[in-house]
Amino acid sequence: MIKLEEELSRFVPIDLKMLEQKSGGMPDDVHTAISNYNKAIGDIGNSNDDMAVIALRKAITMYPSFSEAMNLLGLCHIRLGEEEKARTLFEQVVRLDDSSLRAKGYLDRLDGILPDTSNDTRSRHRSRNRTGRSVPAWLAKGLSPESNGPWVLKYVAGFLLGILLVGAVWMLLPTEKPLFAVVQEQVDLQPSLDALQKENKSLQESLATTVKDLEKANQIQQTLQDEMESYKLWTKRLAELRTLVAAGSYRDVIMKIEKDYQGLEIPTDIQEEIVAINNEIKPKAMKQMYDAGVKLYKGNAKAQDKTVYKAAMTEFDLAISIADQLVEKPAFMSDLLYLGAKAYYLAGSPNLEEATKRAVDTFNKLIAFDPKSAKAKSAATWIKEIQAGRGIKP
Repeated sequence: MIKLEEELSRFVPIDLKMLEQKSGGMPDDVHTAISNYNKAIGDIGNSNDDMAVIALRKAITMYPSFSEAMNLLGLCHIRLGEEEKARTLFEQVVRLDDSSLRAKGYLDRLDGILPDTSNDTRSRHRSRNRTGRSVPAWLAKGLSPESNGPWVLKYVAGFLLGILLVGAVWMLLPTEKPLFAVVQEQVDLQPSLDALQKENKSLQESLATTVKDLEKANQIQQTLQDEMESYKLWTKRLAELRTLVAAGSYRDVIMKIEKDYQGLEIPTDIQEEIVAINNEIKPKAMKQMYDAGVKLYKGNAKAQDKTVYKAAMTEFDLAISIADQLVEKPAFMSDLLYLGAKAYYLAGSPNLEEATKRAVDTFNKLIAFDPKSAKAKSAATWIKEIQAGRGIKP
């Protein structure tokens, strides 16, 4: 009789991480099979025998030579009262591996064969036939007394013939070596094992190299895929810029290029086209920004709303930043600097101290750019007013 709980406790999970480290990697089907085997052990511990059976069947499907999984599945079937299924599995393990003592032991216990220490000799007879379960008929007949003739003489003759055969064998063996040494030489499998281990190591190295090459190929493929997706995206963005240029929305084009696209990785050929568009429309975009700022600034003369001055300041600031990039300055450069400086101060953003500093710096830039103009003289006057603490008027 099989002590189920005791036998089940003998099965322990396989350390996959350590196994992978020692083997240098393993096929996916083997990895999956072992994972299901470990899961089944956990399910058994939680009394989920049905789930354990499912996991073990998956393990055996992935790895048909997984004898330990078959043995454990057999015990699960016994636990579920399915002895015939268990017997079939144990016999399959024996066929796969003649040295599978565990499966043979389970079959013996299922057939009622107890260990040698048992006193119940009746249980030594198995309940059903299988190869090697009972004494063959030819052997039983040879051991039983014959009913005819002088059978004793036959046995004596057989005994003498056996002695002669042993002597002949002894004469053929080398005299300088003991019998066990000769037998040991004949069955020495170490060279074959060494060759197999060497071949296995070579295969593991080849497998590791193949896995690395596959990972590298996957990375290259992913990189190419990312580059393709990026190129599609930037092609679409370039088309949007061209549409805005055709519509005369130069300010919007500059805002996308200078703000939205700044610092992004752009394909080389598309970036060249974007730079060309940017350089071409900068003067037009700057004029649109200047006009928008003037409209806001002058329209706020009565209300003097700081929020409106801040919006005007933003437009002037964008226009000034573009002008700084151009070699040839626009005709309205002096007006742009003058109104920009006043908008900085009147907006008071982000605070009065910073706004005052930006206003003074811009007035000084105007004086340096066009020192003899009326705007430059007014700028010098406003700087004195600011420094005296009186401020400036719109």
